[in-house]
Amino acid sequence: MKTLVFLDLDDTLFQTARKCPPGEDVFATSFGKEGQPVSYMTPAQRHFFNWLSQSGATLIPTTGRSIDAYKRVHLPFSSGAIVHHGATVLKPDRTPDLLWHARMLHQLEDVQATLQGLLESAQEFSRIHNLDAEIYWIEEDGLPLYLVAKHRGLDMDALERVRQFWLAGIAALENLYLFANGNNVAVLPRCISKRAAVQYVLEREKAAGPVLSIGLGDSVSDLEFMSLCDFLMTPRAGQVFNTLPRDLTAFR
Repeated sequence: MKTLVFLDLDDTLFQTARKCPPGEDVFATSFGKEGQPVSYMTPAQRHFFNWLSQSGATLIPTTGRSIDAYKRVHLPFSSGAIVHHGATVLKPDRTPDLLWHARMLHQLEDVQATLQGLLESAQEFSRIHNLDAEIYWIEEDGLPLYLVAKHRGLDMDALERVRQFWLAGIAALENLYLFANGNNVAVLPRCISKRAAVQYVLEREKAAGPVLSIGLGDSVSDLEFMSLCDFLMTPRAGQVFNTLPRDLTAFR
């Protein structure tokens, strides 16, 4: 039986230095565009990853990162990946799965005009209120995927105003949803999700034989794809654990 591990990356397998426990001998894992280290593994995370890698399981990173940001993760993944919140499925050679790409291309056609309107209105909102937010399309191979807002100065109050503006704008729209994580607010079409991409990979792999699946993630939103798996795992410091009932979290 083949074992598949769908593995979220940021805040599951590594995190920024600010989130690392003080005094630990951390290991640089993810790097910025200029080559500077931006994310680190603790010794426990590194040991856990090495253990998984040597277990014989097929590890499939399942991340919101773009292809470029994923390639700046210096870990020996070799079995493909799910990136862009599920918009892109990569083959082991890190090229896009063309069948999934064609499916996304078809489904995204219906929301392009709506997203363009949300982009322009949010940019105007930021300009009028002097929020200085960066608001732009995320694209891959010329295909517009979703919208992102960030703030150059890490002004979370300004970014929250953009989030609220977008939230009001999509309230009546069933085909879009909002994702927020730190200095990153995104508006995504519902056809883009880690869950949909994991379902696609699972169906493909199960067609070839029996599969045992494990889902790992730190955030409540990760539960959508994790719930497709036979077993679920989550880090103790993550959002999932911290939303458990008080009588469970009291034991940590």
